[in-house]
Amino acid sequence: MKPLLLLLLLAMNGAAASERPNVLVILTDDQTLESMRVLEKTRRLLGQEGTTFANAFVSYPICCPSRATLLTGQYAHNHKVMANKPPDGGYGRLDHSNTLPVWLQDSGYETAHVGKYLNGYKGPEVPPGWSHWFGLSDPSTYQFYDYTAIDGGKAVHYGNAEEDYQTDVLATKAEAILREMDEPFFLSVAPVAPHQERSDEEGKGTPPRPAKRHIGRFAGPPAGETSTALASRSGQRDATSTMTAQPSELPTRAIRERLSTSQ
Repeated sequence: MKPLLLLLLLAMNGAAASERPNVLVILTDDQTLESMRVLEKTRRLLGQEGTTFANAFVSYPICCPSRATLLTGQYAHNHKVMANKPPDGGYGRLDHSNTLPVWLQDSGYETAHVGKYLNGYKGPEVPPGWSHWFGLSDPSTYQFYDYTAIDGGKAVHYGNAEEDYQTDVLATKAEAILREMDEPFFLSVAPVAPHQERSDEEGKGTPPRPAKRHIGRFAGPPAGETSTALASRSGQRDATSTMTAQPSELPTRAIRERLSTSQ
């Protein structure tokens, strides 16, 4: 369950803003580079207007240790989150008093988080440092319908209606928070998609359901499997050969060639 895509957008206005930029972090879960092929708006609005990093490195490529590193800037042996569940990992293992949102808030930033945090978060407490909080609550985090979120310390349940689709709810909430935040701000948005649904402690689950309006929309060439599915079914050494079509405007050919020659 490792997050594979981190998009960092810095919005700057004027000299003062360049010293204290507004920051929006979008962290998807188990997303493959291949799936960028169908994300036309993302490639146009972020890729073409921003910077694409052809190389990425991760020191501990599983979910909670990587997320804790994002929140602390530390290696896993320093922040002590060594796994996805207790006793060595998960939400309860992290020292939440010494994290990026705490530092930013102390520096005058308005902060917000929307979506998945660390495995094991149930609420209703809001972790330190967050001015606004809409965190998915375990054990329903990996359910795209019939799930619970903690909205500023209060549990809110979403059902099975079309408007309850988790990714849509997170997007709407993130936009609403963004429009009311004062500058400088830091907004972290972490949807579960495209991670598999109903994941148990062993990482087993079911394929993620699309929003009802998207059912059948990509019935043509496959968009590729998530990294978890690839690793469990084929092994890491077969991952690059299992992917299908190449996304346009992304340096996948060179990356795959380097991966294949290094194994």
